[in-house]
Amino acid sequence: MELLNSDVILNLKYSLFFWISLGIFLFNIGFIPIVVIGEYISFTGVFRYVTYVLNLIMGTCFILGLVLSKKEYNKLTLTSLGE
Repeated sequence: MELLNSDVILNLKYSLFFWISLGIFLFNIGFIPIVVIGEYISFTGVFRYVTYVLNLIMGTCFILGLVLSKKEYNKLTLTSLGE
């Protein structure tokens, strides 16, 4: 609860952990339904393009994280976890 009340939330765009998590989340949100639907229909050409676009989105999130991240927002310690 302290995390939500602190100013850490305002600085999420400077955290590398946020960008990596966002990239993986967006990839999985798009990929899992395609795999499930692919079990029932055949669409090999579309699957290739969807996977390519999802990889581009994930890679873009990773690159943005590396470019925008600041060192002071990427420290992961026990005190930052609230313990």
